Amino acid sequence: MWTRDAGCKNGVRNAMARGFSGPPSFSFCRNLSACRKELMEWNHKCFGNLDVKLKQLDRKLTECQEQQHRCVSPTEQQLIQEQSLLLEYEEVLRRKDIHWGQKSRQDWYGMGEFYTKYFHTVVINRRRRNDINRLVKLNGEVLTQRLEIGDHLYSTTQICSPPRNLNMMVS
Repeated sequence: MWTRDAGCKNGVRNAMARGFSGPPSFSFCRNLSACRKELMEWNHKCFGNLDVKLKQLDRKLTECQEQQHRCVSPTEQQLIQEQSLLLEYEEVLRRKDIHWGQKSRQDWYGMGEFYTKYFHTVVINRRRRNDINRLVKLNGEVLTQRLEIGDHLYSTTQICSPPRNLNMMVS
């Protein structure tokens, strides 16, 4: 969904071009963090909350159609407005389908809007399955607190250097 918009590539390129001083791994992590923030802001500005947009468009479409029914014959401007709202509504539905399909990592293309609840459930279950809520250390000690698990993983994991050519990753 994001890659269909040119602003995504520009946001990643701008965020990754920022210069942070320090070791390469630190600089790379800071660039990734900046990229994440930039993409979150861009996503909010560009797409917003899809469910809220659908409700707003549905309300506007209903009002437009009610106005047309009150008139003996709807004006050309009213018909154009209705057509425009319908096209926008369909685009938001398509984005919502793509969003949940991508999140669920399923073959979602042919299923359409009817399976959005299914995709949402798949995403929730995958998040639960991927969550680390218990870790057994080599000495047999069991860690259950998120902070302890994070500290242990951080202290035992080697941070590798970022790729030398970030432009290749972005393009």
